[in-house]
Amino acid sequence: MKKILILFVAIFSISLLGVNAEEVLDATLYSNEEVTEEAVTVSADLTDSFEYKIQDKYSIEKEVNGSGLYIGQDIMLNNNIDGIGMLIAKKMVIEGNLDYGILLSQNISLNSIVSRDLFLATDVVKISKDTVINRDLFMFANTATIEGNIVRDALIGASRVIIKSGTTIGGNIKIGANNITIEDNVNIVGKLKYNDNASVSIKNKDQFDIEVYHGEFVGNNDKKSTGLLMFVYKVIGMFIMFAITLLIFPNFIEKFKKLYNNSIDYLKNMGIGLGLVILIPIVLLLLLVLPFVSAFVFTTFALYFIIMYYSFIISGYLIGQFIKEQFKIKKINQYLLGLIGITIVNLLCLLPLINMFVIIFGFGSVFMLILNKKN
Repeated sequence: MKKILILFVAIFSISLLGVNAEEVLDATLYSNEEVTEEAVTVSADLTDSFEYKIQDKYSIEKEVNGSGLYIGQDIMLNNNIDGIGMLIAKKMVIEGNLDYGILLSQNISLNSIVSRDLFLATDVVKISKDTVINRDLFMFANTATIEGNIVRDALIGASRVIIKSGTTIGGNIKIGANNITIEDNVNIVGKLKYNDNASVSIKNKDQFDIEVYHGEFVGNNDKKSTGLLMFVYKVIGMFIMFAITLLIFPNFIEKFKKLYNNSIDYLKNMGIGLGLVILIPIVLLLLLVLPFVSAFVFTTFALYFIIMYYSFIISGYLIGQFIKEQFKIKKINQYLLGLIGITIVNLLCLLPLINMFVIIFGFGSVFMLILNKKN
């Protein structure tokens, strides 16, 4: 039961990646909770492969020569992650450097050099004056305090944004917020864009190339870049769910591996999946008229949508296995295999109707796995 609860919490956390910017802007409650830098030290060994840890409080003290997924209550990064750093926690303090950063938390304190891009979703974030983000920043927060140097562009959705004195932004910055404060001695090389209904306080306003926009935070002019960004978020979200599932339920993934090794009847799986996708909602809606079954119906609906989401992860993993067999790759990290497959599935889903085929196949595969287990 504990593992299942952790999985549901993880699903909720990943859903932050698809947060609607308008919902972020509607936030009205500001948190006064400060970031604490206290954490129990649990050193992470130097590793040349993907590393993961789930622990309440810990501090990463040794360099990670690869990517890492870390989930906990309080996380403190004191050394470098030479890859993608994915951290999910209630509070986090980032003192080490990252190649790419994906940070999901209630409170984030950032004093780091990010070699490439940084994405974060949080309630309160403080970016220190010594921080350098060498490419782009994507931020969704309640209250954001920014210093340091952003070499390229920044996209910020928040309730309150404070850009402190000494901050440098080498490209454009687009803000969607209720309250915007920009202090003096701030250098923005490109355009400063913000929404027309924001309460704005800008020192030395004449020195900026300002564009005030009306309407959506992400407008038509941003669709191309936003589409690419959302694709990346989708892949990252599914990969994190795959990694968590592999960590918490390793037998679940192993069963699908055995199912693949025993050869899959793709047409049979898709036929079964099509029947399940159509019949389950119809049966559940009919059951709603009966007394004392509403809890069962809503629980089954929740499982229905979870399996629908996992269909993409399952299909991605099986595609990874197919690639491994076709190219006769003897040794490959399971996480890398999953990432490759999930990326390919999401690329295929850019084509019309492929989404539906993936969902149908996923439902059929889950059913066949359950059937094989019973046999």
